[in-house]
Amino acid sequence: MRYDPGLTILTDPDVYPPSEDSILLIESLEVSPGERVLEIGCGSGVVSIHCAKSGCSVECGDINPKAVELARRNAELNGSEIKAVLTDVYSDIEGRFDTIIFNLPYLPVDDEGDLARAWSGGPDGMGPLPRLLEGAPSHLSPGGRVVVVVSSLMDKAALDDALSGLKVTTLGASHMFFETLSVLEIRFRHPIRDGNLYYTYHGGLRMAIVTVTCPVNPSEDEGKVRKAVLSLFPDAELQLDDGVLSGPATLERFHRVIRKERILDATRSVLLKNMKGDRTSMSLNKQVATKGKVSFADRNPVLGAIEVTIQDDDIQTLIDRLAPVTVDGEEVAPA
Repeated sequence: MRYDPGLTILTDPDVYPPSEDSILLIESLEVSPGERVLEIGCGSGVVSIHCAKSGCSVECGDINPKAVELARRNAELNGSEIKAVLTDVYSDIEGRFDTIIFNLPYLPVDDEGDLARAWSGGPDGMGPLPRLLEGAPSHLSPGGRVVVVVSSLMDKAALDDALSGLKVTTLGASHMFFETLSVLEIRFRHPIRDGNLYYTYHGGLRMAIVTVTCPVNPSEDEGKVRKAVLSLFPDAELQLDDGVLSGPATLERFHRVIRKERILDATRSVLLKNMKGDRTSMSLNKQVATKGKVSFADRNPVLGAIEVTIQDDDIQTLIDRLAPVTVDGEEVAPA
């Protein structure tokens, strides 16, 4: 996103104002229309407002009631629709999101007061980050991510321990005279193979398993078939074995595409029809996938299809969140 200095952002002496770290976060983050975003520690609401103006569905929260009210006022002033709630991390948050954002209090100090909560991260500078990461799997959609701002002043050993086993990508950084700020994208999907299925874990919690397979026929170019799969599952870890591409993946891109194409009902119908026990599956047309679009394949297509297998302990709930019920074309949030 691009930071918009023309927004009208009111401030309050007891609320953290838009600062260098806020701007770094905004300019390091890319979001898509329709993406469901949760911001924890919203302060003035400036990050949430930028997400809303980029077409996202946004909920934000803060432990400071003055910040919650200020975020609401700033959103209204800028013609943005956001839901702002009073919450201590996830205490009053319901539902699941594609992206969870947290510009956390990262300074290693123990200052007190409403405003100080915005920067006071305790002796190690970690603040509520461990709680945010621990609770994230219960609030993320399949393939979702957490985006946080961290500082070089934080206890490195404590930060490394909290991020251990997670997939971390640096989206942006800013070097200042006394510290370096970094924006990290964190994902919770590190597959463990068991037979032909892939399991993922975080903190002992097993999450959804997604496996994609696609035949490469003698008449087909492997690179083109691989490109077709990656257009819908860009993070798939594909291996070619005996003429078949296969590997673990996440549903993040697919999740966005079916919303953009407004085919939630069709997707839901297929997943429910193919549900058996703790898993479901779907077949996708390879040729259509090359264009980044979704079309469910007929049975036994001549060139084969992209086969997607999904397994989860609560497969019905996963389907409800991936392809929720719609009424008059609008999603009905899962209970």
